[in-house]
Amino acid sequence: MTPFTTANEQATANALCQQFPAFTAIKTGSEHARLDMVFTVGNQLRAVAEIKKRKFDLARQNKYGSTLIEWSKYESGVNASLALGVPFVVIVELTDATMFWKVTDSTGATVVPIERTNKSAQVSEVNKSKVLKDCVLLDNKYGKEL
Repeated sequence: MTPFTTANEQATANALCQQFPAFTAIKTGSEHARLDMVFTVGNQLRAVAEIKKRKFDLARQNKYGSTLIEWSKYESGVNASLALGVPFVVIVELTDATMFWKVTDSTGATVVPIERTNKSAQVSEVNKSKVLKDCVLLDNKYGKEL
């Protein structure tokens, strides 16, 4: 399986834009940016986004019942939504599908229930090390399959 890279993030965003041709995806500044992409229509900003790539299929995603993002990414998305006046969305590419959550509206208000939790997360593909991370769970019933 291909390791996740920013090129893969861009490929996910580009595939999404093929489904919605009015949108253009623009990668944020660097690999250290708190959010992955912004989406525009023409010269107007329409959304800020966190993009995840998971190495499992929709059936397994449904078995989990939710998707996981780091709390810091959630906070950054909410703050960017508030500051820029656009929704914050989370896009998760699975091996056989893509899911989408609209997390905030254009005022930065969270529009889906979230559950804050600590989870063990792998931090390296190379040595498989894990750490406990502060995370947010987004329930699948509020996500949409694209």
